[in-house]
Amino acid sequence: MKRTLAIFLAIILLLGSFGMAATGASCPCTWPQHEYNHAVAIFTAQLSNLSYEKQELYLALEEWNFTDIAQYNYEALPESHTVALTLAQREVTVNEQNMTLVVLALRGTVGNMLSGPEWQSNYNVGEDELHVGFMLAMEDTRQHLYAYVLGHELAIEDTVMLITGHSRGGAVANILGAHLNSAQSLVLQEKLHVYTFAAPRTTRSPNPAHTNIFNIINLHDRVPRLPRTMGFSNLWGRHGTDLAVHMTTTTIIGLAVDPLYHHSMDNHLRWMLEHPDLTYGQFHAMTRPITTIFGTTWPATWYYWLLFWLGFGWIWMYIWV
Repeated sequence: MKRTLAIFLAIILLLGSFGMAATGASCPCTWPQHEYNHAVAIFTAQLSNLSYEKQELYLALEEWNFTDIAQYNYEALPESHTVALTLAQREVTVNEQNMTLVVLALRGTVGNMLSGPEWQSNYNVGEDELHVGFMLAMEDTRQHLYAYVLGHELAIEDTVMLITGHSRGGAVANILGAHLNSAQSLVLQEKLHVYTFAAPRTTRSPNPAHTNIFNIINLHDRVPRLPRTMGFSNLWGRHGTDLAVHMTTTTIIGLAVDPLYHHSMDNHLRWMLEHPDLTYGQFHAMTRPITTIFGTTWPATWYYWLLFWLGFGWIWMYIWV
């Protein structure tokens, strides 16, 4: 019974997003390191959005002069613990030095919500420090990344890396970024930047010391509050820094056209493009806590929360408490 309700609630709460066209997109391939960069964040949002459409992402990367494009796990696989990913590289200038930029874009969940392999992996939270499904998907992604970098003989001192993903892809990117920071064997921490969007929680031991990982979150979105333990979402977290803001998507009378749109990558990219000149300080000043003891933030889209708690709140507490 609990599993049936959990799957039903997951259908309500989790929604992937399909890619937008790359019209007007560009690669900001000259930037300073060691800090949040909003232009780079917008670029990674475009990558994450396009990652839902394999061919569109491939063509966009070619347009941005990336080469050696490799894509994996886009076809349906029987293994549940994978995530579709795209790797590519190009020459860039970083702090007036010529370097090779490697981008890794990770797609969010697709497939049948009741029986799809990726969804089954999402439900596999486990009892360990890391979410088991996300951790196993990270291991598969890590193997592809290591093979790509070593296969192209990219020198660690001359490589800068961008990793990004939405939803499930963002969760995997979050764990992978922390792993690469600790390993220091593939890319140096000061040359690695990770931007996630709408990522669920990944670990029981979140580490804010991973200062090159930025988790961009819509406060109206429920997914970044998952998973939960005994009703307390604050027992879980994400590595790095959460940047959680109100990405309002309402009509003139204050009602959201589609509450599930709050989670979509389309919505996150729309908000990023509407705020093209944010500094890190401004973004951080806009950030609000995304959870209380029960994982609710107020104010939000008022009728969405009212309908949620009246209609599904009792199911939520039954499943997670």
